[in-house]
Amino acid sequence: MNSRYLKIPRGILISGILMILMGLFNIFNILRFAIFNPNLSFGWDDFLISRGIGLILHILTIVSGIGILKFKNWSRIVAIVVFIILGIIHMLILLDCLTSNSFDFWSLSVSIQLFISVCLIIFFTHSSTRSIFKR
Repeated sequence: MNSRYLKIPRGILISGILMILMGLFNIFNILRFAIFNPNLSFGWDDFLISRGIGLILHILTIVSGIGILKFKNWSRIVAIVVFIILGIIHMLILLDCLTSNSFDFWSLSVSIQLFISVCLIIFFTHSSTRSIFKR
């Protein structure tokens, strides 16, 4: 057995588990919203497009989180791309919330996810993290 799998660095372990949990949490929220809000004011077409993109991004988050725990370099790259896209989406949502003065619990959740996205982008682009995945 490869010795690098016996001891996973704490940062890799935390980021992989955090990515899996974030992906599951967001997929649950997307499905919960679809089930409990059958009468949408902005139409099902917009909902399916935006939530479909969200589902794809969060499934990629879960898959790359599993890959991170297995030290796969492709998962590090996928995570960086996904978190850049999610970071942009979260910034746009927060900008909308701040301009409409509707800062609520959902906005707080988006703020936390934006902070986590930025932290994970910095972590996965750091030279010491890259070197772990290049082995």
